[in-house]
Amino acid sequence: MRMRKQILFIFFFTFFIAGSVCAQEKKDSLEIKYPDEYLDTVNIKKVFKLNNYSMIGVEYGVSLNIGRFNPIYNHDYMIQPVFAGVTFTRYQKNYSGSPHFGYGLGLFYGKQGYSLKNNSGLLIENANKIVVDYLQMPLWMVLHFDAPHVKALVNLGPYAGYRLKIERSNTFDSEAVVTYPDSFAPADSRVDYGINGGVGVGFVVDPIELHIYLRTSFSFSTFFNPEAYIPPTSKSMLYIHPWDVSLTAALQFQTSRRSGMTNRELRREARRRVNEAAEKKKNE
Repeated sequence: MRMRKQILFIFFFTFFIAGSVCAQEKKDSLEIKYPDEYLDTVNIKKVFKLNNYSMIGVEYGVSLNIGRFNPIYNHDYMIQPVFAGVTFTRYQKNYSGSPHFGYGLGLFYGKQGYSLKNNSGLLIENANKIVVDYLQMPLWMVLHFDAPHVKALVNLGPYAGYRLKIERSNTFDSEAVVTYPDSFAPADSRVDYGINGGVGVGFVVDPIELHIYLRTSFSFSTFFNPEAYIPPTSKSMLYIHPWDVSLTAALQFQTSRRSGMTNRELRREARRRVNEAAEKKKNE
């Protein structure tokens, strides 16, 4: 009889322990399953964290044709009201995880040229002024420093271009016969290349950004072959390089999320934190 009581006691004790463990496991499994409605209420402090992201944009502005002459000749700066293009920008963290780097690619249409003053004593193809239509494709390295709704921008890189059209005129003498008034002369250079850069500020209301740029573009290619025109006053070759400064506004459209997490990522993070808290409580 005593042995039977001991067996019954062990049986009921074992059943009680097993039931308690099962109940605890069931309770623990219930503790780590939460609906999205609850996870949405979990308070997670938001920290501004910049993601890798891309933008496409349209840009428009005005440019100032400065020009660089060697030897130096007196000339006027010209304002061109047409400078427009499209851009693609990618912000990408570097190998060390810094989020301030990226690259950009653009395609721009604009006008450039020069206007010699009357006291310069120089005419080229019997004209003192030219205006050239061109296409330009820059490739930039981009530096950017971001806050939630504003950013500072710096970009610099090479460009390649092509001169589409030229107009020559003589503003000193309306009756002068200009050689090649609306076509390229044999000595003219149509292929263009140089360096392009700028600084800017951006205003951000995701997913749209407004960028204001001050850009400059300096060409390593002259308007024409320097050996073709040797001014009688200098007896040396004449180099005229395009050099432009532009003020532009660009409307950029983000193609991926700029910062923070999506709702799905926030729920995943909330679930992770709740599960960590539940696991810590269980182990106490």
